Amino acid sequence: MPSTTACMRIALPEEALSKLFPIGSHYLDQDRLYAYGIVDDSDKKLMGLAIYTLSEDLPGAADLVSFFIYEKFRGWGYGKELLEKSLESLKSAGVKYVVYREVSGDSAELLSGYNFATKQGFVPVVIDEKILYYGVGRLLGGKFSRLVPKMRDSLENVVKLGGPKDERIGRLNEREDLGLFKIRSEFDDDLSGFYLNDMGEIIGAAKAYREGKKVMVNNIFTDPECDKREVFTALTVKLGVNVTMDPGIEEVVFQSVGDDRYSEFANLFGKADKEYQAIELVLYL
Repeated sequence: MPSTTACMRIALPEEALSKLFPIGSHYLDQDRLYAYGIVDDSDKKLMGLAIYTLSEDLPGAADLVSFFIYEKFRGWGYGKELLEKSLESLKSAGVKYVVYREVSGDSAELLSGYNFATKQGFVPVVIDEKILYYGVGRLLGGKFSRLVPKMRDSLENVVKLGGPKDERIGRLNEREDLGLFKIRSEFDDDLSGFYLNDMGEIIGAAKAYREGKKVMVNNIFTDPECDKREVFTALTVKLGVNVTMDPGIEEVVFQSVGDDRYSEFANLFGKADKEYQAIELVLYL
């Protein structure tokens, strides 16, 4: 085993990034990517890797997206060393907390990820999340298409905005009562929808982005003071309409947290083609 090691920030080649992340993923922004390697001082051989990305929507947050130690170096404390030193570096760069997410259809794999994170001091914040995959064909056969004529007034409140610099998004981001919810990252203008009240204020958002022929939708936001069901339904139905009108889209992926939201997706679109469980934990630095 190596007598001395070094932990340092490293630059990942494009080839490595394409293997770690899906083609076209928003994770490929090098400015937000922080990769750390632990190496043997004698021959500079890479022993393990920790990869983080800075969040655009959550100020001061970083996502731990990949962490591993090569098998022959496991059991010697190198994982702990890599994690501790990489977190020290992130803290020096202004990161205030790190989010760890695990998505899997295998409950044993989720448990392994959960145990790894909690042993490192991460605290669970979401344990009832599901990732739902719908093919466009499934959406076309869903109940939502029959709701469109009945929801005309509500759907008129769902508008397209030109990007995160829109002044209405700026006002939303300034609100302290919404906690950590912010819209700072780019989104697909044609697919995303924003629900405006009579005063022109955003009280709901379905922010979507593309990954090739797939559309990714973060957890749909609704203002705590509004009629959550009406706003959620209008945003989701309008998103379904936008997706099915684009011939280049084959699949849409929703993030669903809690039994109520899961039931609402099932009521609108039916049973998902694929479904995975997810956990989310956070470590404050």
